[in-house]
Amino acid sequence: MRTRLVVLDMGGVIVRDVHVDPELTRFLGFPGSSLQEVHKALRYPVQALCAGLIDEDEFWDLFGLWTGKNPEVPEGLFCRFFHPSLDEAAVRVVGKLRAQGIRVVCGTNVIPSHYAYHQRHHQYDCFDAVYPSPQLHANKPSPAFYLAICRKEGVEPDAVFFADDAARNVEAAKGLGMHAYLYTDAAQLESDLWQEGFLR
Repeated sequence: MRTRLVVLDMGGVIVRDVHVDPELTRFLGFPGSSLQEVHKALRYPVQALCAGLIDEDEFWDLFGLWTGKNPEVPEGLFCRFFHPSLDEAAVRVVGKLRAQGIRVVCGTNVIPSHYAYHQRHHQYDCFDAVYPSPQLHANKPSPAFYLAICRKEGVEPDAVFFADDAARNVEAAKGLGMHAYLYTDAAQLESDLWQEGFLR
């Protein structure tokens, strides 16, 4: 049988409570619930941070440049409000796949300090491998992100099942020929995997 691969997102699929922006912006003394609401241009340094192109010190330098304010930023601020919890139902689906010999990897847009947090708390342990955006130097929905995983895993896109809670990431994967589904909950994920023949 042809080698098949399941690629799952992390935040919003395997873990919950990953969004730090509301508390972070309040801590910094800005209105709004996201960094992008502080200044729309901040989406670019956030993307660069996720892609491993800048570090957190450089991010805060750019933050000061765009906002005109240079707040006192304590070390590790991005993790101060980051307390994700595992979705045990989703983890069980991963376990079923692996028990049937299907390789399951994580493909995640993540900033380096959050990646380190997940590692310290063993939240990636259910996967065979993890492909974080800073190591791939690409973010979803860029085709380079998906193709880098395929290349490293030695599979073609049409042999991949992909699930993510962001519609644009799913559409990008579909555009490459992957069996891609929008994640809503573990029960739907399991149903989609059955439909595509990845679960028996």
